Amino acid sequence: MAFLEKIREKIDVSEEENKKEKKKKVLVTEENEEKEPQEEGELAIDLYETEKEIILESPIAGVKGEDLEILIENDILVIRGERKRLDENKKEQKKYLYQECYWGPFSRKIILPDDIDISKVEAKIKNGILVLKLPKIQRKTKKKIIVVEE
Repeated sequence: MAFLEKIREKIDVSEEENKKEKKKKVLVTEENEEKEPQEEGELAIDLYETEKEIILESPIAGVKGEDLEILIENDILVIRGERKRLDENKKEQKKYLYQECYWGPFSRKIILPDDIDISKVEAKIKNGILVLKLPKIQRKTKKKIIVVEE
């Protein structure tokens, strides 16, 4: 229960911070002119853990690895990127019948439930799925203490 309570508390704080950040975002063009803030999409994820690591999987088709920014600060994982249209340079108007795919910048903040060994984190994209392996810091949970008489 303590784990769930910790996550709920941090989610409430994190959601408020996200709302404030989205309001502050301003795009700057090459001419350094400010434009209206652009909405960001939220990255869908699956997050699960094993005994030794936390694993994140996310469908991220259309995004190259070099276009992703993945950071770990304290106990928060941040993933940012942008999904660009294949024909984004074409100026023609399209008459969409359905438009369900999100195109544009996205980000996601995830509160990690355990301390992570950041020197051993692995990230890869395979078949359009981002897989992050976040090894937990292994602490010994049992140790026999020997009493020494002086």
